[in-house]
Amino acid sequence: MSDCIAVSVNQLPAGICKRCAKIYKRFVTGALNFIKHKKGNYCECKKAGASISLPFLFTMCVVKLFAAARQAAFADIASNLIRMLPTLWIDHFMLGYYDLAKGIEWFKRHTGIEPVFGGRHPGRGTQNAMVSLSPNVYLEIIAPDPDQPVNVFTEQLEQIKTVPALITWAMATNDIQRLKTEMQNDKISPSDIVEGSRKREDGSTLKWKMFYAKTTDTRYFFPSAIPFFIEWEHTPFHPAQTSPSGCTLLSFTAHHPEATRYVQSLRRSSLNIPFIKDDDMRMNLSINSPQGIVNFINIPQL
Repeated sequence: MSDCIAVSVNQLPAGICKRCAKIYKRFVTGALNFIKHKKGNYCECKKAGASISLPFLFTMCVVKLFAAARQAAFADIASNLIRMLPTLWIDHFMLGYYDLAKGIEWFKRHTGIEPVFGGRHPGRGTQNAMVSLSPNVYLEIIAPDPDQPVNVFTEQLEQIKTVPALITWAMATNDIQRLKTEMQNDKISPSDIVEGSRKREDGSTLKWKMFYAKTTDTRYFFPSAIPFFIEWEHTPFHPAQTSPSGCTLLSFTAHHPEATRYVQSLRRSSLNIPFIKDDDMRMNLSINSPQGIVNFINIPQL
């Protein structure tokens, strides 16, 4: 191979004529790279009407077929790796507050980052604003929507008037039905899978599916250190990627008397579950911001 060099797909041989350039691109497009022989197997335009030689065209065909086969093989390998990778990860944290505009103002004052208005949740009585913490994780401020009827959840949010407080968190999955089945097999009682949606400011709609995990300890209904589980409909508008950046996640822990059984059940789907067994329920979230570290805790049990 001493007489061969690797050439980029977008790189044309020096001095190649337009006719040969078209053939060159036709046979090379789609390959990651190819082998070009130095000994004149392509047109150097020394004569008018010169063209690429048959050996070179044959080589290009072989290379293109090889690249296609390699791409297919890589696709199979990638598919298998995805099935082996964790299928459950932290998606977002939820801060509750009695008034969304005041919650946005509070957050901006303490972090220097202004959350963007997300939209309204039809039928749920709430609206939200968000800040990105990473490419896959975001922070949500949720509050009652005055244009929707009051319900139990919005009544609870109305009681959070001192500072925005952690009320729960979410883990995302790429197969919510399988996750629910696995939890049922582990004697954990999940709620029904329900569909949710939110209208974005640009008129598009975000859609998702979610369920909650029921606990035997009825003291800890709201707030809840046990996450709910969500699967987003395929969309380029995940809130972590469309919300203002500038804040980053430093740490998060959730404490709950039943943490052990949940960790045992979820460990097959996730490598990192910030869940700790404790006599009491509590949550601690720390984020870094342009104005320093900000800590959030849950409100007392309502």
